[in-house]
Amino acid sequence: FLRFDAARVTSNRDIYDELVVPYMRASHRAWREGVGIFLHGENGTGKTLFLSMILSHVLRGPLTAYYTTLPQLSQDMSTGWRDPEFMQRLELMLSSDFVAFDELGKESYAQKDNPTRVLFERIVKQRFDRGQPSLFASNAGPEAIALDPSMGGYGETVWSVISGSCKDAVMDPGDFRKQHLAAQAKAK
Repeated sequence: FLRFDAARVTSNRDIYDELVVPYMRASHRAWREGVGIFLHGENGTGKTLFLSMILSHVLRGPLTAYYTTLPQLSQDMSTGWRDPEFMQRLELMLSSDFVAFDELGKESYAQKDNPTRVLFERIVKQRFDRGQPSLFASNAGPEAIALDPSMGGYGETVWSVISGSCKDAVMDPGDFRKQHLAAQAKAK
């Protein structure tokens, strides 16, 4: 399992200390109660890192976890329902104790009844109805997520599930990847 050095978390440290660490410590409770997390903010602020830390922690115990991006789900959908590998991933997604959906808003929905959007809504709603926690990360904020799908959003149903089951955290701006690279250059 991946081990993360907490001392290396310099960007959005307050969210790490006040949300991520307590969530990891109470992951069994979050699982029992179906509580997830919605992280949103600019690129490079640590959203994916925090999701990875949570899932890595969850996998140390008896709970299961699954990670996907919305662009990957969209690509899987284009492969089709006849692909056994896609069906296996879909079953894992539906049955895992925790699922992380990363990069919300980075796929493209051209019409309201886009199959990927419809499947995503069904998955999110089904997990909510079963009391299974989901974790979300997006560059888009609540207003953009709640937008009608014909306007590039996910719609009120998806936003209702996210806002009704997740702790919300707005990541402070600042690309930690660039900061890390600059620190590496200084150290040489």
